[in-house]
Amino acid sequence: MTFPQIHPHSTHYPPGKIRFGCIVFQNFTGNLENMKKLLFFLLILGAVQAKAQQIKGSIDLKDSTINRTIPFEVAAGSKSVKYHVKVYVATGSLTITMTDPHNKKSGGFTLDTRTRDGGTEPSKGELGDSYGPPVTGTWKFNIKTENATGKISYQIDIIRP
Repeated sequence: MTFPQIHPHSTHYPPGKIRFGCIVFQNFTGNLENMKKLLFFLLILGAVQAKAQQIKGSIDLKDSTINRTIPFEVAAGSKSVKYHVKVYVATGSLTITMTDPHNKKSGGFTLDTRTRDGGTEPSKGELGDSYGPPVTGTWKFNIKTENATGKISYQIDIIRP
């Protein structure tokens, strides 16, 4: 089975990455030699992306009390561990910590919406840090909230050589 060749400026396919992916795939299909080129291309693409592992997510809170730990592995020879957290808390309190494999606190912060006069006021915060070269083993990103309403967004990058 052969696929029709598509000119890169063709209007038959949507613009952007989808079109590029279709063109690359279609240009490499058809015979064994072209399949070898496709596999080589995919391996190179995978090798480029394997230099970093990324863990990201967000949590919506609505009167939530949670105690969540997100473990991640740092392999020997890793260059650094970077993290970035954005938080908005309308009510309640929240604590974010990062601990290394020896359970040593490596960073974090606490936000509380209670004011000194007994009222409440929304809080927001943003924190990022980098550790390098990191301790090998299982690190933990810890999130603890008490009656919190708001949102947490986080991203952790493990950079390999």
